[in-house]
Amino acid sequence: MQHPIPMPLAAVRQEMSACIKCAACMPVCPTYREARRESMGPRGRLALAVAMLEGGLNPADGVMGPIGSCIDCRACVPACPRHIPLADVFYAAKATLAQARAGGLAATLLKAVSHWVIVGNRFRPLLAPGRLAMTLYHGVADTSPLARLFPFFRAGRKRALPDVVARPLTDRYPEVITVPDPRGRVAFFPGCVINFTGTDIGRATLSALTKLGVEVVLPRDAPCCGIPLLSLGDREGARQVARDVVARYGAIQADWVITACASCGTTLRDTYPQLLKGDAAAQALAAKVLDVTEYITRHTDYPARAGMLTQTITYHDPCHMARGMNVTAEPRRILRDIAGDGFKEMEAPDTCCGFGGLFSALHYDLALEVGARKVERVRQSGARVVATGCPGCQMQMTDTLARGGVPARVLHTVELLDMALDAPPAAPVVAGNVSRNVSFWNMRRTGPKKTQQQRD
Repeated sequence: MQHPIPMPLAAVRQEMSACIKCAACMPVCPTYREARRESMGPRGRLALAVAMLEGGLNPADGVMGPIGSCIDCRACVPACPRHIPLADVFYAAKATLAQARAGGLAATLLKAVSHWVIVGNRFRPLLAPGRLAMTLYHGVADTSPLARLFPFFRAGRKRALPDVVARPLTDRYPEVITVPDPRGRVAFFPGCVINFTGTDIGRATLSALTKLGVEVVLPRDAPCCGIPLLSLGDREGARQVARDVVARYGAIQADWVITACASCGTTLRDTYPQLLKGDAAAQALAAKVLDVTEYITRHTDYPARAGMLTQTITYHDPCHMARGMNVTAEPRRILRDIAGDGFKEMEAPDTCCGFGGLFSALHYDLALEVGARKVERVRQSGARVVATGCPGCQMQMTDTLARGGVPARVLHTVELLDMALDAPPAAPVVAGNVSRNVSFWNMRRTGPKKTQQQRD
C-alpha cells in the first residue's frame, strides 16, 4: 500500500538519492556513538526517510523515535562525501512526521503549544508561572523525596536548570543604547533564552559592545528565532516566525545584526534563506548576521582596552556555531587575548555537549550519555572556566559537569570579555570558581559592579 507523503520530504528527494551508504557520517554522530544502532545514526535515519518517501514505511511505524532523536549537531554534514544537506533532510523528515501526527497526542500537543507561544511571541504570560515553578524547583533539595518526582531526576540529582526572570532583558534597556561618538551601530537579536533566562549573557553583550563604542538597537518584545518549531516539524510556524524576524530586523538601520546564541545565529544566517527561498529580504538579513565574537574581533579595538583574566580557560565549540555559522577562530582569539597562556584547548572541542534544544528535554538520558564525553575532556584540560557561545550549551554543561564532579564554571565568551574590559590592561581579574553544588544561574559573578541601567 502506498502512503501519501507530504511535500517537505518529497522536496529533498534528489538530495536523498545521492547517498552511497558509505557510512562516513556514522562515526561522527553523537547519538549513534552512544546507542550503537543503525537507526540512531544519519545513514539509518536517511534510510527510514527514503522508505517513507517511497511508500514502503508508514510514518507511524516506529519512525518517530529515531528521526526525532536527531540532535541537529550537523557533524554528519561535513563528513558526507556526496555533500548531502542532511540537516535539511532531517528537518523535512520531522515535518513529514509532524504532519502525519506520528508522535501521537503528546507530540501534537507539544507542537500546538509551541506554535501558539512562539509564533504569537506569547512568552510574557508564561514568565510569572515559570518563575514560580523554577523557584519551587530550586527550593527542593536533591535529598528530598519530592525531588524524585521531577522528570529529570537522575542518580540522586535534579537537573541544573536556569531561573526565569521577572522582566525580560528587552524591558531593562532603552530600544537604542547610545554611546558618545559611536564607531558602529548594530541591532542585537537576543533570542528567547537570553531574553528570559540567560540574561547575564545579554547584559554582558550590551555592556561589552557599548564599552567598545558601539551603539546598540534592542527591539522591544524581540521574538524567538523559530528553531524549536523546526525541531518539532512545524515548518509553516517557523516560516511565520522567520517572516516576522526578517520584517522587524530588516527595517532597523544598523550595520550588522548581532547574535550571542549559536542556534539563533545559524537560524537567521543559514536556515532562513532556505526556509524562505527566493525571499530577497531574508537573504539581505542573513548577509548582515554576525556572532558577537565575529563583530568584536573584526570591528573593535578590544585588545587595547581589555585586561587579563587569571583563571585557566578552555573553550567548547557549540555545534551550530562551528558547523552552522562556521565560527571557530574568533572566540579563541578573544580568549587568548584576555587569558594568554591561561587558555587551554581541550581535546575534540567541537564534539556535541548533548543539548540540542528540545533534544535534551525529550531524550534526557541520551543527552547525559552524549554529554559525559565532554565532561571528561573538560576534566582532562584542567580548566576551571569553560567558555562557549551558546546559552543552551551553557545550561547542558553546567548540569553535566556538576554530575561529573568537575568544578568548572561555564560562561559565555562575551561574559569573560566584559569582565576583562573592566580591568586596566595587564591587571588581573579573577573569573571566579564555582562550587559543584551551586547552580550557575543562582551565583553572583565576581568582577565589576553593575551600572544602574544593568540593575534596572
